[in-house]
Amino acid sequence: MSDSLRVDPHSGVVRGVRAAVLTVPTVGGAAIAHSFVDGCDSVFALLVAAGVCWPAAVALLGSRRRVPAFAAWVLTAQVVTHLLLEAMCTDVTSGRASWVPHLLVGVTPTMLMSHGAAVVLTSVLLGRADAGLWTADAIVRAGAKALRLGRRLALPTVPAPVRRAPHVLVIAAPRTSWVAAQPPRRGPPVLLASAQ
Repeated sequence: MSDSLRVDPHSGVVRGVRAAVLTVPTVGGAAIAHSFVDGCDSVFALLVAAGVCWPAAVALLGSRRRVPAFAAWVLTAQVVTHLLLEAMCTDVTSGRASWVPHLLVGVTPTMLMSHGAAVVLTSVLLGRADAGLWTADAIVRAGAKALRLGRRLALPTVPAPVRRAPHVLVIAAPRTSWVAAQPPRRGPPVLLASAQ
């Protein structure tokens, strides 16, 4: 099986796509949670958050991770996204409020619960999806190994069947009682007897 057909979770392109798949829902989930509670969203802040979180996701996905590792990363990405959204909120950037008091006022139980729900949902879904990718890679590797092994094994040769003539059993039929056997002829040979 060629390497171009295999989807290796360690390889650069697949790892980068996995990091993007991890980053986009995480930053998007933080933005949705933030917009439900505060309503202070900025597209630029979301792009900056994605730009910060994506390299961290690439580093995280260097090997297979479990759901707790995803939950820790998603929680960190949610905090970073929240801080960036608060820092780039129009109240802060316009000078109406300073960043630290705005940040402290914005941390409410509702905000924490919405971010917490986004963390749990995102980490569980992405952890399961990533486990599925690793499982698929293991199945593809095992199949490729079996194919390579199958090519190396010599199949046993079955000898061609030997064609034999059918065996015919000849059984002499018994004679009927009214047919008698020819008596043997005695005396001089027939040719000598006729010459006399």
